[in-house]
This record gives sequence, C-alpha cells and structure tokens, in this order.
Amino acid sequence: MKRLKNSILFTLLCVFNSACQSTGGYKIKTFHIENQDFQVVQVSPSRIRQECLFLNAEEEGKWRHQYLMLLLNDKNEAIEIAHPHNMDIDSCREQIVHVEKILRIANQAFLCARDSLKKKSAVGGSWQDQADFGPLGIHPVKYDSLTFDTICNSEKCYGDNSAYTYTCPGFTKQ
Repeated sequence: MKRLKNSILFTLLCVFNSACQSTGGYKIKTFHIENQDFQVVQVSPSRIRQECLFLNAEEEGKWRHQYLMLLLNDKNEAIEIAHPHNMDIDSCREQIVHVEKILRIANQAFLCARDSLKKKSAVGGSWQDQADFGPLGIHPVKYDSLTFDTICNSEKCYGDNSAYTYTCPGFTKQ
C-alpha cells in the first residue's frame, strides 16, 4: 500500500511539474547589425496573441488596420510587436492566418523583430496597457512596440519582408 501511495505521489508530481513547464518557454537575444537592433525571441505559442487593431484615421480610407502581436515574457510582462504599416482588414487577417499556421505546428516559435527592447515610458509608446493571454491571465504591456519581421519554426517561415529573413540572425528563407 505504501508503494502505491508513493507511486501515485510521484505521478502527481510529474504531472504537476509538466503542467507548470507548459506555460514556460521564453528566451530573447539582441543582435546589433548595420546600425539596427534585432530581437530574436524563442517563445512557446501559448505565450503569443495576435489581433488587428482598427485605427480611426479618416484620411487613410480603408488602410486603417494595424497588425499587432503580443508576447508574454518570462516575467509575465507583455511585449508588443506591430506590423510597420497600416493595412486593410483582409490583409491584416491574412497575416494572422499565416502566423497561426506556424504557431499551430510549433512547440516553440522563433520570432525576429527590429528595434531596441525598451521599457515603456509613462507617456506612451505602445498600443495597449494590458493584454489578455486567456488561461495565462491579463498582464501589463511594459515595453515599447517592436517592428515585426519574421516568425519561423523548424519547417516554415513567414515574414513581412523577405529581405529581413536574411538579416535576422539564424533565420533562412524557406
């Protein structure tokens, strides 16, 4: 009986440990290439959220949407990564679909974004104050927006500009 209790306890500890680790998986490295900073992030797909923001800009006609990706770092702070240009709603949704295809088949996604990773000032520098990551909770957006370049897994890459597939360290066109 004691052996059975120990076996059950060991099994429960293993399950609990793996459940805690399933929300982990965040690493970031900064590279300085040709006077630009590149952030290369390895992140679990469960720590990524995407959306299309509607911008109230009358003179831009239908080009009033902004693609936004939010990452949850290891300190449970959200980092925004935005498409560098406004777009129409169909293009924005198409980008979400391309990225989602990569996220669905990846245990870890590799993301490359331009700009320096800087804490947000009190004045602004981001699109949102908080981000909802579903089961991982609602977390503050603590950093200025980065510029989206490329997201990859071991089989596929998708990027805003294929030229940056070559500048992002470790990324190759697939």
